[in-house]
Amino acid sequence: MSAVSTVPSSSPSSCAVMRSMFRLVLAQETIRKQRDSGHRPQKIAEMTLSQLQEDKAFLKRLLNGLDKAFKQKNGRLPTKQEKEVYRPIYEEYRKIKDTINNHPAQNQHHAASSLSDMTLQRMKSEKRALQIHLNKFEKSFRMRNGRKIQYQRDIISVKSEYERYMQLKAALAAHSQTSNRRGQGSRSSSHHSTRMSSPDSITAITTTSTATSTPLLSLGFQSQSEMSEGGQGSIEGGTLASPLKSSQDTRAETE
Repeated sequence: MSAVSTVPSSSPSSCAVMRSMFRLVLAQETIRKQRDSGHRPQKIAEMTLSQLQEDKAFLKRLLNGLDKAFKQKNGRLPTKQEKEVYRPIYEEYRKIKDTINNHPAQNQHHAASSLSDMTLQRMKSEKRALQIHLNKFEKSFRMRNGRKIQYQRDIISVKSEYERYMQLKAALAAHSQTSNRRGQGSRSSSHHSTRMSSPDSITAITTTSTATSTPLLSLGFQSQSEMSEGGQGSIEGGTLASPLKSSQDTRAETE
C-alpha cells in the first residue's frame, strides 16, 4: 500500500501572524517611500529639525490611519495587544519625538521665546510708567494753567517721554497684531517664531521729520506750517481733549 503524503494546513493563529507581519512590512515600506519623496534621510540621526518634525507628523498620521482602518473592519479600535505588531513604528515615533525635544535648535527656540516674553514685559512696564508720568504732568499742567494741553509748547518739557511712550505703544500694537495673525495661521500650517525688537532697538526707531511732526500729530496738534511762529497756534475748533489716558485706562491697556 502506497503511502499518502499530506500537507499540514496552517493554523488560524499562524495566518493572523502572517497577515500582521505583512501589514507591518507595508507600513514600513510606506515610511521609506515617504522619506524618499520628501527628500528626508532614512536614518533619524541624519535628519534636520524640520525634517524630524515632518517625519513625526507623517508617522502620527500613519498610525492614526492604521487605527481607523482597523475600526472600519472590526467596528472598534485595536487593543494594545493588537497594536503590538506595529511596535517598531511606535518606537520610531517616540525616538523622533525625543530627538526633537532634545535638539539644540529646539532648545534655542525655547530660550528665544522666553527672552522675547521678558522683553515684552519690560516694554509694557516702561510704557505704563511713562503713561502714569504723562498723566500726572497733564493734571499738574491743568492745575497750574487752568486749561488742558492745547499747544506744542505745552509739552516741551516732556517731549522725549511722550515720544518714547508713542514708540512703545506702536511697537506693542504691532506685536499684538503679528501675534494674532500668527495664531490664525497656525491653525492651517506650522507656526514660525516672530522676533520681537528689544527696547534699545525701539529707541532707534525715530522719524526723520521735525519735532512737531509724527508724535505730536497723533495727539491732534497741527503741523508746523499750520502753527503760528513760536508755536502759539491752537487746535482748530477749540480745546483738545486730553490725549493721555486716565489711570483706570492705564491699568486696562497694559494687561
